[in-house]
Amino acid sequence: MLAQQQRKYLHLVLNDWDSGYSIYRVGEDDFDINTDMDAPRPAVSPLIRIVAQHGYSWSFASHGTQIMAMHPAESSPGIPVFDTKTLGMTVCPYPLSRDCGSKPLYASVGGRLLAFVYPFLESGTFTFDMESHKWTHIGDWLLPFRGRAYYDPELDAWVGLCFYKRGAGHICCCDVPPATGCMTMPVWKLGVEIFFDENSKRHLGATLVYMDNSRFCLVESWMPQDDDFYPRLRVVKITSFLLKYGKEGELRVSGRCTYGSMSYQIPHKHGDVELNPVAFWM
Repeated sequence: MLAQQQRKYLHLVLNDWDSGYSIYRVGEDDFDINTDMDAPRPAVSPLIRIVAQHGYSWSFASHGTQIMAMHPAESSPGIPVFDTKTLGMTVCPYPLSRDCGSKPLYASVGGRLLAFVYPFLESGTFTFDMESHKWTHIGDWLLPFRGRAYYDPELDAWVGLCFYKRGAGHICCCDVPPATGCMTMPVWKLGVEIFFDENSKRHLGATLVYMDNSRFCLVESWMPQDDDFYPRLRVVKITSFLLKYGKEGELRVSGRCTYGSMSYQIPHKHGDVELNPVAFWM
């Protein structure tokens, strides 16, 4: 019973509804080593649909077992909150700093959901102390990641999608920089495998999700080849894999990858500026 309660799933937030977004659940049993990625199953029976403004899929945030639509419909009395454990829906009050005037980055840390707003200044890396609420400048360099990165204890490194052009489609990892700062970027490694072709006309975006214990899930959004002039059809490709260091210290996939795919249609004239899929493991 305890194992069943602790079981986690991949939750996909898809833009397939005229009035907002749908949340679909994918379990590890839905992955297979022989899945035909060119024959995706249609997305049916979502867990729930949330009324929210289109074009703001980036505003969905996770907090514990909850998924929050931080940019709901203008008529909403508050922020819609869906609990993936109880499957219940509630509405929480808007924060005092609702209008931040920018595109915030959300992070769930220490039982609190934080919204970080970044100014358009020179590039650099900073840390934020949850107790003192102070920022510390670590260095005038950037970590080699595109989007969110995750710390994995077994690899003892941050892991994410590679930001650099020569590493497009690869996973990479980076040593944890010292809290006191360092003059140069920490040592990083480019993963051996290529997971997607960023230059393909079918590729729209990709998101890396951490599943615990060095296991990750890559969610890619792409368009079928035979789509109409106005491309409403979308396909979500899911690849689950385990990362390890090889004999020579290289970052690579250990064992076999498992796959899954799902197709859906975006509402007419309701495209999303954010093409990277929105997915949470919880």
